[in-house]
Amino acid sequence: MNTTSSPLPEQAQATVQALYAAFGRMDLPVFLGLLSPEVSWRFLGAPGLAYSRQATGREGVQAWLEDVLGLEDIQAFEPRTLHAGGDHVTVWGWERTTVKSTGQTFECEWVHVFEVRDGLVTRFQGLYDTARVAAAYAGKR
Repeated sequence: MNTTSSPLPEQAQATVQALYAAFGRMDLPVFLGLLSPEVSWRFLGAPGLAYSRQATGREGVQAWLEDVLGLEDIQAFEPRTLHAGGDHVTVWGWERTTVKSTGQTFECEWVHVFEVRDGLVTRFQGLYDTARVAAAYAGKR
């Protein structure tokens, strides 16, 4: 039985908003500090991409972020709608990104789901429009 109390939706939402703000500033220490040391981070994306995988712990997420930033130039990244309930926050967003290897730009919507406990993200799952991203990696418009 888990004796850790669930946060209020507002507390969980505030943690996720702080995480996005740190990402927007590329403030990696603050970003990683908002994650549980045992965080489970899973991204469902275009098959074969280095970041379409699961990462564990802060070091794993740091390596995951380095993969993303090494492959892509994120030009716009907008969390647009946040829905919080208990310890979960679901975020609908949009991005415009250029694939460094092909120079192709894609725009797509995405969904991120977070679980927050004691002010830290303990679990993340993200997904996006894989067809648009795969086309950009293949050099197609």
